[in-house]
Amino acid sequence: MNGIPYDSLIVPLRLYRAIYIDRILGLHLAAVRKPSRLALKILWFRYREEFWRASSKGISYDEYAKIKAKEVYGSEDLEFVGRKLIDDMTKDLQQYSGPYPSVLSPYLAPSKNLR
Repeated sequence: MNGIPYDSLIVPLRLYRAIYIDRILGLHLAAVRKPSRLALKILWFRYREEFWRASSKGISYDEYAKIKAKEVYGSEDLEFVGRKLIDDMTKDLQQYSGPYPSVLSPYLAPSKNLR
């Protein structure tokens, strides 16, 4: 670890398995992150020049994100801000109401192997 925050999913190799699907399913998760990481990323993107100035004064991105979140959203809790951002992003999305393709059934069912 070099101190740079990043998101990743680390799981044992026994949980990886390639599946081959010969048609488009329309199910895609582009980026799955914790709400606090999403808040940091979005705040940085929107106010990156301010983040860079704060960084040059020795303030970490995490600390400045809390300051900016308090200023913009009224709370320095990045988890809360992230959940609010997720709600804002997803409120106008159409809900999926059909059944999932059968090839995904084993992956959508609760797993007994996860510990």
